[in-house]
Amino acid sequence: MFEVSWCVGLYVTILAFEFMPVAFERWGMQRAMVRWQKIAPLWVVVAVTLFVWLMSRNVVWAGLAFLVFGVLAWAFRPAAGEKPVPIMLAIAAVTLSTMHQSSLGSLFLLMPEELDPAWWSPVMPVYFFLSSIAAGLALVILVEMWIAKAWGRPLRMPQLAALGKLGFWSLLIYEIVRVGDVALRGQLGHALTGPKAPLFVAEILLGGVVPLALLGAPKLRTNPKALFWGALLSCGGVVFNRVNAVALAMSLKGPMPQVTPRAYLPSAFEWGVSVGLVAATIFLFGWAARNMPVLPEEHAELQPSEGPGRPHEVA
Repeated sequence: MFEVSWCVGLYVTILAFEFMPVAFERWGMQRAMVRWQKIAPLWVVVAVTLFVWLMSRNVVWAGLAFLVFGVLAWAFRPAAGEKPVPIMLAIAAVTLSTMHQSSLGSLFLLMPEELDPAWWSPVMPVYFFLSSIAAGLALVILVEMWIAKAWGRPLRMPQLAALGKLGFWSLLIYEIVRVGDVALRGQLGHALTGPKAPLFVAEILLGGVVPLALLGAPKLRTNPKALFWGALLSCGGVVFNRVNAVALAMSLKGPMPQVTPRAYLPSAFEWGVSVGLVAATIFLFGWAARNMPVLPEEHAELQPSEGPGRPHEVA
């Protein structure tokens, strides 16, 4: 939890740095933009070095991180007159998000007796990371479609279909690792016939097989409705896996002497915080999209036209 909290905290600062140019452009803050171009790579070096030192408490490893990311910041510095590209911010974002996704899976390694064998595994950090890639690609497709419908913009189907292809391969790798791990540990029979079998079957079929069929066919990927449902089920399957691991497939014990099992479901306050954060995120994104240059400009050849690709036909 210490690693996850620091990783997420530093990751949020990286996201803030990535968004700053949008605000600077909106209010014409040219001097702030120049400062951002100089400070952003330096902050990446500082943030990663701090993170490595906090995790290792070793000056050598922290110095090595400082050296490596310092060299990268120097190598990716923009040339004179060249528009800066936030490569260092992208590298830091990928590094920190990779660490915190796998670490979330590592938390459950402490609970082999509480979590059903169909979900507990020594490789949980690996498939938590792999599933986050599949869910992230699917969510990008869903957000793009939501933007197209909410703002009356055309669907960029070639790009979305390409994302769908990447989503297919990432989901396929995750499902192979997921099901293969259960089979190699000799738990496949238990997963299919045990008390939690409906949860496992629903997760694999609705969150794996069906979206793979929708995203795997090129003709279906170019169909907005099929792509929408494929992305929704892919993202939903990963979310369902997390819900199973956290709550539904967990068998917790009650108070001492911890003999009687006790079920766990999030309280109304916990649900309220979670739903409120999601609602706040959607509201803030909508406000930013209406008041800042967040969305790319539409070109004449991308204007909406009659046919199956119109935004109102997505959902």
